[in-house]
Amino acid sequence: TNKKEKKQKNEKKHSPHSDEWKLSELLLSLIVEGKGDFRKPDLTRWAGDIGRMIRVDGRTRERIEAVIRWCVKDPFWSKNILSAAALRKHFDRLELQRGGQVPKESLRDRMARLEHQATS
Repeated sequence: TNKKEKKQKNEKKHSPHSDEWKLSELLLSLIVEGKGDFRKPDLTRWAGDIGRMIRVDGRTRERIEAVIRWCVKDPFWSKNILSAAALRKHFDRLELQRGGQVPKESLRDRMARLEHQATS
């Protein structure tokens, strides 16, 4: 199989009711509030990026939502975070600039993250 087929096979399909999809829609709706003619993105790809933020990077839904809501109001970041990929890439910087208001990771979440990292 070629790389494209393999990638498509590995892409997890996200339900419109999933956290990944809802966070993608939130980011899109807040971007559209500032720029009404923003080109509609591939939300499946955005949901995949947000899914990786949750599964691979160990971000919680609440932290992602808080950063999305903050960055679209920031004069600099609102012009630079125009996709879920950009959100993922700059997440740590965004969270720090937001004022370091990082919710504490629960012990259960930390154990799950460490277990996941050990198997990766």
